Amino acid sequence: MVQLYGQFFTRQQLRERIGHESQIGGVRRLALTDGNQKDVEVIEFRTGSGLHFQVSPTRGMDIILAEYKGKAIGWRSRTGEVAPAYLETHGFIPRRGSFGGLVCTCGYSQVGNPCHDQGQEHCLHGRAQLSPATNVWAEAAWDGDEYKMWCQGKVIELDKFTEYFVNERRIETSLGANMIRIKDCLTNHSFQTQGHMMLYHINLGFPLLSGHTRLYAPSSDVRHRDKPSVDFDWTRYPLEPHTQVEDVLYHEMEADEEGYVTMALINETPGKARWGLQLRYTKESLPNFVHWFQPSPGAYVMGLEPSNCWVDGRAAHRERGELVMLEPGEQHHYEVEFKILDGEEEITSTLEKLKQVEMFEKLK
Repeated sequence: MVQLYGQFFTRQQLRERIGHESQIGGVRRLALTDGNQKDVEVIEFRTGSGLHFQVSPTRGMDIILAEYKGKAIGWRSRTGEVAPAYLETHGFIPRRGSFGGLVCTCGYSQVGNPCHDQGQEHCLHGRAQLSPATNVWAEAAWDGDEYKMWCQGKVIELDKFTEYFVNERRIETSLGANMIRIKDCLTNHSFQTQGHMMLYHINLGFPLLSGHTRLYAPSSDVRHRDKPSVDFDWTRYPLEPHTQVEDVLYHEMEADEEGYVTMALINETPGKARWGLQLRYTKESLPNFVHWFQPSPGAYVMGLEPSNCWVDGRAAHRERGELVMLEPGEQHHYEVEFKILDGEEEITSTLEKLKQVEMFEKLK
């Protein structure tokens, strides 16, 4: 059944009350037309619960915008969704079109600092975010009493002779839901063993992110990217934006009995109802976790980044023997799920479940 406005409806009951499902929510395809956003395609989702988000097939099938009941969840940069034709894949140049968004995919052959590896140049965070999808399909349809919404497409990273990665991405939700699920199936279609790096750059911003926001996460170990100790409370964020050098932390997250890592970012502003975002993913496929702090004016953003690598760049990973290798035809499956936490009952239930992971107790 569909839960909307505090009630439950069967398919028949809801259809009797509306002219078309798009009156409540749905999926539609749009195109941006202004400036260097020209030719960027957008797939817009509205679930009717207050959850609204946009996916861009032009930019790697990433989630470029997300909000709940008019409140932003993801951070967006000043660049906007620059079309790939206006960008180059050299060094740090991709920053000129780094839109932020709820999810920006980094990979598939490179994540992190620009580098040269075995004679090839690799730009900041790789080319997945700059690769338009093919075979794009967006749909909404009844399945019994559930009105499902989804989009899918293939994002391909290749060159003439070596790399040939195909990522089949599907993004799902449903009418009345406050959840987004990303399912990726990445295949090495080349005839050579290929190094593979994958990171979900999840960018949280104001008003979800504030000095009264706390991250509840099952971290058993944490260190700086470039030094061993962490000398601040990583569960909190600065109250006011201020200029500082970014902080990048590396965590060891503990999975639950089902193999999932679950964490929650909760806005606990005094005098207001708590609300937040739950993130859930599989530890086996995404064993690493990068935590990015950038509280500067105009860049008041925190990154939660499950990954199969760190952000030191492909060359450093190969040198340390940490580069994940995919054999010809080998597939890796990834799943990342977001859930809006709205109301004390949902938040309390989520935090109680988090306590089932032993390391969570260290945060108290």
